[in-house]
Amino acid sequence: MLLLLYFVTFCSRIHLSDHRSGVQGNGWLDLSMDIRHLKPMLHLKVCNWLQNSVVNLMGWQGASKNLNLMEWDKLWTINKKLIDPVCPRHTAVFADGKVILNLSNGPDEPFVRVIARHKKFDGAGKKATTFTKRVWLDQVDAAAVSEGEEVTLMDWGNAVIHKVEKDENGVVVGLSGALHLEGSVKSTKLKLTWLPETDELLPLTLVDLDYLITKKKVFGCPFFLLCPSSSSPFLLCLLHFWYL
Repeated sequence: MLLLLYFVTFCSRIHLSDHRSGVQGNGWLDLSMDIRHLKPMLHLKVCNWLQNSVVNLMGWQGASKNLNLMEWDKLWTINKKLIDPVCPRHTAVFADGKVILNLSNGPDEPFVRVIARHKKFDGAGKKATTFTKRVWLDQVDAAAVSEGEEVTLMDWGNAVIHKVEKDENGVVVGLSGALHLEGSVKSTKLKLTWLPETDELLPLTLVDLDYLITKKKVFGCPFFLLCPSSSSPFLLCLLHFWYL
């Protein structure tokens, strides 16, 4: 019999219960604690896909060891291969530092186009995308472009950046450009996701849960209560999310 364990991971509900009673936290309602939320919390596709991920992972391990202690990376990799071909695509932009791109020859009146949620999988359905003269970009994307550069706006076409506006600290605060829909997508280095400037944007909060503990190996260790992590959840990212 093969016993599969993971680093920085509790091995049983008893360990979880002892941990919750001995350290600070939000009790069993904490998303990082509740076993019922374990599968969606780990972004594992449930039912058949989850079963296939685990089966494939066990096949990788072979039968040479009775106990395997491993990182999560392999399971993530297998699960991504199962989800990626069928998962619908949506677009989000970080609210902090977002930059407006003004397209001089963009549509004077917004228009809506229905496109596939996944270009290679029709089963993901369709989404309605609004096209406007002014669009939002992520700060990291805006900082990567330069004046005179041609970029690709995903699901739209190419655009040429004419002007990059920066504040006194060198942070990009605005972009100006023009659509060049005749341009080839293959000729551009940057492929940028974007959101339309519209009142229909919805705020989205992304919560990233850290490990419950800091000790890498818990199995067989009686001192796991001495190394709790105090940073779960540790990251909040505010996004503008175009719900399609």
